[in-house]
Order: sequence, then structure tokens, then C-alpha cells
Amino acid sequence: MSAHQIMSADEMRRAIVRMGHEIVERQGGAGDLALVGIEHRGPALARRIATVIETQVGVVVPVVALDVTPYRDDRGGAIDPDATAAIPSPTLRPYTPR
Repeated sequence: MSAHQIMSADEMRRAIVRMGHEIVERQGGAGDLALVGIEHRGPALARRIATVIETQVGVVVPVVALDVTPYRDDRGGAIDPDATAAIPSPTLRPYTPR
């Protein structure tokens, strides 16, 4: 399989800036906004969007990470019956970049 670049770094930056602007526009501001990123790369993307929003409107948007590993259905069907006891209570944790 050959590598094919879908977006350049600048195109990605512009897309993230546009997402931030669209979110603020559609929500009518950012006062009651929080962003949730699905582990593993989602929180980093959410943080980049939150930074755009903070720059744009001066509001710090909280970013949290959500781990959906216990709920994935690509490990032999529906939720693994053996993992049912291991499913954590639904909690969100603040995202801090590594």
C-alpha cells in the first residue's frame, strides 16, 4: 500500500481553524462549551480546536478524553461478555498532552 497525502500541514491547520469558527458560530458563543475527544488521537485534535476557540473569543474551553475501548464491537461481536465486569463506570478525564 503506498502512502498518499490527503491534506498538507497548512490545509489541516486551516481545517481546524474553520472547525473552531463553525463551532462558535453554531453554538452562539463558547461560554458553555466543552470538547470531548475519543482516545487516542481525538483529545489532541479537540485540544487544537479548543486553542483556536480560545484565540478567537478568549474563552478557555475544557477538553476531556473518552476511552471507548471497553465498548468496541470489533473484538468478536458485541461487547465482549468476558469484559463486562471490567467495563468502567462512565467517566471523563481532563486531557493533558503528553
